[in-house]
Amino acid sequence: MNLPDGTGLDIVRTVRSNPSRASVPIVILSGNTDPQAVDQSYVLGANAYIGKSERGRSLGETIGALYAHWLRDVRLPSEPTRTRTQRFLACAASIRSQKAAIYIQIAERLGGDNGALWMDLALRSGNLANLFAFLIGRLEGRELPAAVLDDAEAAQGIQLREIEDIMKSPVHTQADAQRYVLAAVSNIRIDILDRAFGLMFPNPTLATTALRNVIGGSLDEVASWIDSHATDPVLRQEAPRLRTEADAIRSSP
Repeated sequence: MNLPDGTGLDIVRTVRSNPSRASVPIVILSGNTDPQAVDQSYVLGANAYIGKSERGRSLGETIGALYAHWLRDVRLPSEPTRTRTQRFLACAASIRSQKAAIYIQIAERLGGDNGALWMDLALRSGNLANLFAFLIGRLEGRELPAAVLDDAEAAQGIQLREIEDIMKSPVHTQADAQRYVLAAVSNIRIDILDRAFGLMFPNPTLATTALRNVIGGSLDEVASWIDSHATDPVLRQEAPRLRTEADAIRSSP
């Protein structure tokens, strides 16, 4: 709800002002449960408003229920035919949603301080999923060159296989977590994402700036976790690279 130059209500208002997004479901997850903010959200067109800690639930339980309901149970309207670039962004949103669900599971399994990183990453991944989905409506007909899409879709294919692998061999221990982090950071291709977004959105917007900041923050957080928790020497060598990638994605125009 609280953004550097506005509020989550401004996002709701912007989404609902475009007829092509009239049926896009909007779910607000916020620590701000002021009745006035809740009421205004529904007036503007939000579909659900959920507090981060409701009825004695932990944050992990709340987010888990949110994903289970809106990504598994709810039947959404049929989507119009999408261009290849729109499908790329939709896939990016789906990947981040799936990763958020995985991170929640890891956080719950590891618990305590060991699970803190994963809950933070789950929240960041959920934010990224929302941003990717939101940006589909901001393309204004722009299409990425085929060569750029080839590289971007190949990178997404690697991430999808990473998700399949973690589903087959879930994380239960800190050693498992280190192996997963090493595999995940080895597949990061910020250069491809940066190039794609520079072409799709040549003029920075609040949403694209927020996206870059969330990605950069996630990389910094993983680098800090590696410094303080990782014992694998190969994984420890990745921390400086992640920080360099984080600075690069945030400083891109």
